[in-house]
Order: sequence, then structure tokens, then C-alpha cells
Amino acid sequence: MQNIQARSIFLLLLLLTVPLFAESRPTIEVLNAPWDFGQTKIGSISEKIFLITNTGEKDLSIKGVRSCCGYSMVELSSWVIAPNEQSEITISCNSEFKSPGIDKKYFTIRSNDPDNPEVRVLVISHIIE
Repeated sequence: MQNIQARSIFLLLLLLTVPLFAESRPTIEVLNAPWDFGQTKIGSISEKIFLITNTGEKDLSIKGVRSCCGYSMVELSSWVIAPNEQSEITISCNSEFKSPGIDKKYFTIRSNDPDNPEVRVLVISHIIE
């Protein structure tokens, strides 16, 4: 009985001290994914603002943003995002050379999030004539 109590006390102390030694880190969260532009007329350029959130406990640094085929980043309101804060990212869709139908591409956001250093975000446009 005494041995069981000693083990229980040890486990309880271990569980209580683990958060004290847990490493605080940044955590990227991409809101409203996939990012949807809705209907975009062929030949037009559409812009839309999306959000990136840091749900971690240290500053999140955005190291780069890669896009593909008619999509581009216009602006990022902050390259360093404090814990529990957001950054607005403005994305542009140039539909000049796109065909009618659903257009799906990916953005890649690189950051200092150790668990998720590269996030791929699906971007969708419904190209119409």
C-alpha cells in the first residue's frame, strides 16, 4: 500500500512539473483555409485578405511565402506575429490566362514554427467568362 502511495505521489509531482519545463514555441494557424476567391472573371485581378494567427507562446516569424500560376502575395501586415495575434495577408489572383472552371493552386508559408515550418494552403478561384 505504501509503495502504491509513493508511486502516486511521484506521478502527481511529475505531471505538475512537466509544464514548468515545457518549451514555449510559436505555432502557426492559417484561418479560413482553403482560401476561396469565389467567382473571378477571366482577365480580371482579384485581391482578398486572409489571416494567419500565432496560437503559440513565442513570436512567430514568417520567413517567406511562395505562390504559383497567377496567384501572388500583395502584402503581409506583419512578418513577426506576437502570441495570440494575427497578421493579414493580401493575396492576388490574376485570371488573365486562366480557363473557365475551378482553379486550385497552393501557397506555401514558411515560418519558425518548429512543428510545422512549411504550411501549404489551398487557394481556389471559380473562373467565369
